[in-house]
Amino acid sequence: MPLRAKLQSVPVEPLGELRSWLLEQLSDIQGVLDHTPLFRKFPDGVPADTYSLWVDRFLVHFFQNPHQPCLLCGQDGTTHVLSPCAHVVCSLCFDGENYSGCPICGQKIDSETPFLIPTKPRKRGHETAPLKVLHVGSDLAAEARALFEQLAQRKQALSPDDRQALVILLEEFGPEVLEWIPEKIALRENIAQIFGALCDSLELPVFEKAAQKHMTTATDVLRFIAAYSGADPSLQPEERFRLVEINNAPDGLIAKFLKVLGRPLPASQTRIQVTHKVLRFRVAKLRRPLRRVLFRMMESLGEDRLMEDMPRYASAWVWVGEFLHPHEYAKRYPAVARGFDVVRKNSPAPKSFAARVEAAAIKGDIAEMTRLLASRPGEFGRRLDHLLRLADAGEEDIVLKELARIAPRFATPLLVQLSAHFRTRHTRLPVRVYFPAGASVTGVSAEDKRTVFSSELTERLVGIFESELLARFAELKGPKDWVIDAKMAQHMVPFNERTASTATVSLSRGSSLDVPEGKTLRLFLHWCEPFSEERTDLDLSVGFYGPNWEYLDVCSYYQLQVQNVARSSGDFTSAPFPDGATEFVDLDVAEALKKGFRYAVMVVNAYGGLPFGALERAWAGLMLRDSDQGLHFDPRTVELKFGLHGGNGIFVPLVVDLQTQTMHWLDLYSEGKIQFNNVHTSNQAIQRICPDTIAYFGSGARPSMFELGTIHAAARAQCVFIRSGKTLRKFEREPSESASDFLRRLRRFEGGEPCDTTPDTPVVALLERGDLPLAEGSEVFAVFREEFTPTLKAADLL
Repeated sequence: MPLRAKLQSVPVEPLGELRSWLLEQLSDIQGVLDHTPLFRKFPDGVPADTYSLWVDRFLVHFFQNPHQPCLLCGQDGTTHVLSPCAHVVCSLCFDGENYSGCPICGQKIDSETPFLIPTKPRKRGHETAPLKVLHVGSDLAAEARALFEQLAQRKQALSPDDRQALVILLEEFGPEVLEWIPEKIALRENIAQIFGALCDSLELPVFEKAAQKHMTTATDVLRFIAAYSGADPSLQPEERFRLVEINNAPDGLIAKFLKVLGRPLPASQTRIQVTHKVLRFRVAKLRRPLRRVLFRMMESLGEDRLMEDMPRYASAWVWVGEFLHPHEYAKRYPAVARGFDVVRKNSPAPKSFAARVEAAAIKGDIAEMTRLLASRPGEFGRRLDHLLRLADAGEEDIVLKELARIAPRFATPLLVQLSAHFRTRHTRLPVRVYFPAGASVTGVSAEDKRTVFSSELTERLVGIFESELLARFAELKGPKDWVIDAKMAQHMVPFNERTASTATVSLSRGSSLDVPEGKTLRLFLHWCEPFSEERTDLDLSVGFYGPNWEYLDVCSYYQLQVQNVARSSGDFTSAPFPDGATEFVDLDVAEALKKGFRYAVMVVNAYGGLPFGALERAWAGLMLRDSDQGLHFDPRTVELKFGLHGGNGIFVPLVVDLQTQTMHWLDLYSEGKIQFNNVHTSNQAIQRICPDTIAYFGSGARPSMFELGTIHAAARAQCVFIRSGKTLRKFEREPSESASDFLRRLRRFEGGEPCDTTPDTPVVALLERGDLPLAEGSEVFAVFREEFTPTLKAADLL
């Protein structure tokens, strides 16, 4: 039932109580914030000449004193001393109706200062943004259980939002969750997260019996200890912050100018927080009974498996061993003690699996390499390309025969990825891009120098993978009619959601969206410093580039306007707790094209102060506006909103291709400098990372949601409806048509008949926007939910 319909039946008094509660909750989560920019009249009131403004600010900063006439206009009695920055500002030279902060340094200032002239609150503009329909839940426990089971059965790393949802469910329902745990949990991190949260609320024998079914490797035990300690069970290096001193003394022209005038140079030493990565995590207190349970689990695995597994995370095991004290129980658990001796290098380690595979590769022994890898299907799939590059024509059949035998043991995400990967291996990619593991992604690109495979070989490989996927998906239950939006071809299948930015819309890295004509693009950035912490200056900029990615112009704190194309709302240099600060940049796509710009790159720079991850909150995004007037920040028009995390440097969330009116979602970080980052200093990284990432995802090397959806539909559906623009076509499976033939026809759009509506029975729908009428009970994946509450996520299809 829609929430609005339910509320219509509620009496006035409880309705008032609900309103008060909602406002209180919004206040607690900072849902009601003041987003007034530095220039309150924005998009009007932005100085056209940034250089002249900078000269005025420079002169006032160094030479304007209280109790003397304004050195810019010569008037007496018009200056005000602002707090807390203590700059002396003339109300005739700087418009107190326009500024909301210090015109000289950009800091937030005391709102009671006489310099600031009160203005009327801005009214909401007329926007055509669609509203989201909210529905009332019926059974909290049942819906919580359904969500838990859905998350627990995921086959790839959870996004930050999903991971938080899992933790909340575990905290709220405690031991009750034990009955909800599915028979098989594919993702090892989920196993650790679940049992790490439940451990203290269960009797140890109950915990041991339940956990031993799922914790089947030494690394599972290590992940559990991390989760139990409140650390990341992925065992990725943690980002921590440390203070360093840097020299900030003015140099160059400014230093010479001050020296000539006899002015002292400002203090040169500044302390700043920077990030560094550590492999160790803070280990919680491990009681003796719990330690014995963990040792029993490890001992039951056998010495050979421990010797193989523990060296993979040797450094972490050495650290955790300081708290486990394994040699207190060396006689009772000798295999565990031997494992710790090996990782501590007190005993020689046996030759590892990876070393044996590498030795076979060096010898060129394809048969031995194939035999070894076949014992670990996941490793076989990940090393398959390398294996085939080493094999000659006669040895390819050995590899393919073994591949066909063990493909049913491959994880579904691996099969989907391999299918897309080998579909493009008959030619070289325009560029290869790697995404190293970590909390935030920094793409690394290189030329594709790999030997290409024959078309015959790649077709055989893809055939093996798709046949297995079709057989696997055919066993799944669900509606027999599918609706797929052709625009899902622009959305990539997510394979590492752990590094995705927290966002209101689950947009996978490498995906793209069409930018509607006639809309003003308003980019926004909001951040807030922790209470009593140092000033932090983040900057929102847009860099403009030509067809060959040559740098052309920028809209930033050092150039507030690109005439008729873009304008900045001003540069705040502080964001004090609790309100923080917000910056905007408006972009006119049509005017940008007239100027000869091809690409507009949104860039968030850490200019000074704390790293992104150390802030109280930090997020950015994009609004699509019918008008540039009205509220500066209008939630109705927010198309994308995403969190910022990681260290100092630059964040490149998106690129707009102005010619095709397409927005490419990159979600990438670049290391940058410790401070003073801007588009100019980051230009080399931008000119590399943006075109390389767009070209890589455009090459077809990664699977799209349309490809995944059509494989599912070919295996499971009787009728498939494909929406392309405003057109809907119906594809019906023929009586004797195989799944592979149906898939081929769907990909080529062959044999479809135009139709007006979707079925009046439940369907499975993969949509970019949830604006299509569907029968009640349908299973829906929608990038933008609009009229639906999506019941599927991309990971549920893997």
